Amino acid sequence: MKIHPLTLAFCDEWEHLEAEYAASHYEKTLGFQRAAILIAIFFYAFFGILDAYLVPEKKYTFWFIRYVVVCPFAFIVFLFSFTRHFRQYANFCLFLMFVVAGFGIDIMVLLAGPPAAYSYYAGLILVLIYLFTFVRLRFPWAFAASWFMLLFYEIIAIWLVETPTAVLVNNNFFMVAGNIFCILAGYSSERAFRKNYFLNHMLDREKEIVARRNMELKDRVERQRRAEQALLKKNREIEAIVEERTAQLQENREKYRDLVQQILAFSRNTEYDKQPHTLILIVKEAMKLLRSSIPTTIEIRENLVSQGAVLANPAKMHQVVMNLCTNAYQAMNDTGGVLTVSLTDAGISRSRAAALHIMAGRYLKFEVTDTGHGMEPDTLKRAFDPYFTTKAAGKGTGMGLSLVYAIVREHAGYIHANSISGKGSTFTVHLPVTEKAPDSREKRDAPVILAGGNERIMIVDDERSILDSTRELLTDYGYRVSCHTDGIQALEAFNSDPDGFDLLLTDMTMPGMTGEMLAKRVLTVRPELPVILCTGFNEQMSEAKALEIGIKRFIQKPVIRQPLVDIIREVLSS
Repeated sequence: MKIHPLTLAFCDEWEHLEAEYAASHYEKTLGFQRAAILIAIFFYAFFGILDAYLVPEKKYTFWFIRYVVVCPFAFIVFLFSFTRHFRQYANFCLFLMFVVAGFGIDIMVLLAGPPAAYSYYAGLILVLIYLFTFVRLRFPWAFAASWFMLLFYEIIAIWLVETPTAVLVNNNFFMVAGNIFCILAGYSSERAFRKNYFLNHMLDREKEIVARRNMELKDRVERQRRAEQALLKKNREIEAIVEERTAQLQENREKYRDLVQQILAFSRNTEYDKQPHTLILIVKEAMKLLRSSIPTTIEIRENLVSQGAVLANPAKMHQVVMNLCTNAYQAMNDTGGVLTVSLTDAGISRSRAAALHIMAGRYLKFEVTDTGHGMEPDTLKRAFDPYFTTKAAGKGTGMGLSLVYAIVREHAGYIHANSISGKGSTFTVHLPVTEKAPDSREKRDAPVILAGGNERIMIVDDERSILDSTRELLTDYGYRVSCHTDGIQALEAFNSDPDGFDLLLTDMTMPGMTGEMLAKRVLTVRPELPVILCTGFNEQMSEAKALEIGIKRFIQKPVIRQPLVDIIREVLSS
């Protein structure tokens, strides 16, 4: 603690405490000072009895000083202490009150004359004691008031009253010594008050520091706890990703195994298990799966009229339809266009059958036409060659059309391609009609009972048929569903109630706002919201990119109904 040695004011780095101490001192001593003023008025008036005893001939003059000047002035100070202005002038008012009281006694000394004047100096000592002890006036003001009163007494005692030397020395000794003792007492008292205030201030500051440190420690512990929870959550996500990747590896292994078997079948001309099947059912099933994968910029036109049956392996027929339609819509990915699929009855004469090396008779004609970039004549000649592809490296194996060719030939059929560069291509497949009736029995897997829920799910897809079927599926399992046909509309609905949804299920390719853009905007508002992205073939989006964005699950179309419900329950539960 650093204070000025004379004024006792806080200084240097503690100078800012002076105003706070003054305010605190005023609040704590105001009531005590009012009481001290009233007590001082009482005793100053009470000692008027001595006036009648010591100077009876001048008592009225002395009473005028006491009861008309000094006591009323002190009472005015007392009343002024109840106003809001007293805070600013408190020390000055008390200083002036004691100077007036001292001057009153000094005038009494002058008027009393010897020997009565020798006794009135004792009143000054009482005023000094009262000034430094009871009133608690700030030390600089009390110091100044005491010396003003003594100086005025010395003037009166030396020059205005004939005071004997012995009496003057005696009075000065006691008055100066008493004043010094009072000054020391007032000095030490105020210094003690200031030290106590400083220690309390330091204690409060230490309490604030401790409280702040405790709060910082709590925040640090809370951040550590959240970090641990985030780490555990990340570990669970990594475990889920590892499991998912393991399943993908297993799936890819099976795909590659099937691909090897297809290659071997193509090279060895392997026989398939064939049964009579209505081809239109296989084509419709394949088109249903393809429709969700084909971009909306491509229009699909169907002309499926034939109800004829063929002796075929349904999986291989499904592969023929999928491969031809996939090649067709990939040829229109950049520009869009029209994909036309038709299934009609046709007959092949003996002359034409001999040229094509097939049997004459009734055939089913399956035709796939696109309005894409078409093929040059040299490319068209090699369309069915194994490992031949016009796609960039890593985009295709060159086995698609060659396997289609092999499957069609194995089914005693014929495939032919026509193409005009810049206008599109047409692939025509002829398959012989069988007279055997198709087996109408269907083999169904045992139903799987899945756990539903009551969470609210937002579904976004520009295909109304997919939107309706998905809504019906999830509603059957107890979920509350909100459907939207475009990303902009869905984002507005989400922003109006961000906490009202538990999961977002969105398509990737949509006009206006893609599923990727929608997911990013939604995750900006609620990073913890689970998002499932469904997409067909899309070169701009992969599972790794989706996970990087924050999407929980990435599903390749076509999406099967029961696995979709299972995935949704898994994502919500995690």
